[in-house]
Amino acid sequence: MIYVCPEPLEWLRIYKGLVNFSIKNECNPRNPPSPLILNGWVYSSDVAKYNQWMRTKLWAAKNGCFHLTESDQRDFYSVETMSTYAIGPLYSPMYLPWSFEKKVRPCREQLLSLLNHLRENWNSVAGSAISECSHPIKFSGMKGRNLICTYITGSTPPWGEWDRLSTIETKRRTFTIFRKSVNELIRPHMVDHITFIALA
Repeated sequence: MIYVCPEPLEWLRIYKGLVNFSIKNECNPRNPPSPLILNGWVYSSDVAKYNQWMRTKLWAAKNGCFHLTESDQRDFYSVETMSTYAIGPLYSPMYLPWSFEKKVRPCREQLLSLLNHLRENWNSVAGSAISECSHPIKFSGMKGRNLICTYITGSTPPWGEWDRLSTIETKRRTFTIFRKSVNELIRPHMVDHITFIALA
């Protein structure tokens, strides 16, 4: 387990303590690094959070108030593997135009074959909680990189809602894991989006 940084409320508490210290003492630089909370938390990778926390600890050590950064591990955000990618508006990896090669849309027969393969393995890909209330129906988009699935009205996915992700990071990550499982099954083709529509 990697301890990345304090959870947002704890990080804010520590930051306020450091700011109070800087007001009463001569510090260099004058102010401590800002915490990555609110939007800063949502749109930052784990590596960015970790690096900003390390800057905060270094500032505190240089200015003689390192003790103010001490915190219980229970108040820390921790992960098994740190994310390094930029985070997009839906809390998932942001793919920038210059960071991936041009993709070609597979032919209709290839997409149908991939869809059938996905349907046959839906339970192992999606897990029982998702597969019992959803079903893949087609690939859409100019390059076939949007997977359309139906879901049973009244059901709820582990990541929050069918059309939006939870603000709780551990829940959001369940969608990232789910999409990764889909892409592993259908590679070399990949989907960037998975859209869910309610069954009428």
